[in-house]
Amino acid sequence: MENAPWAVVKIALGLVILEGVGLWFLMSWHYGGLIAAKDAALKVTEERTQSLKERVEEYRERLHLIPANSRYKQMSISELVKAANNLATKLREEGQVNDRQYH
Repeated sequence: MENAPWAVVKIALGLVILEGVGLWFLMSWHYGGLIAAKDAALKVTEERTQSLKERVEEYRERLHLIPANSRYKQMSISELVKAANNLATKLREEGQVNDRQYH
């Protein structure tokens, strides 16, 4: 009869360990889902933030608050029209040269 109390203690200890492992798996499953949802929301927020930063940068260039990266962004409307006309003339001339070569 002396081993009977120790048997009860061993069973109780085993049940406590089993319960702890079960609770750990349950909490991992529950909080894992929450963490995945928060990660997805964070990713969407980071993408939106990046998009807004790009828009702010574009507005700053348009308002001439910072220097533009392209020479076309620095041109006035009349300069852009002149550059477009020059490009169109150049393309027409190249087209005529190519037409002569193939006919």
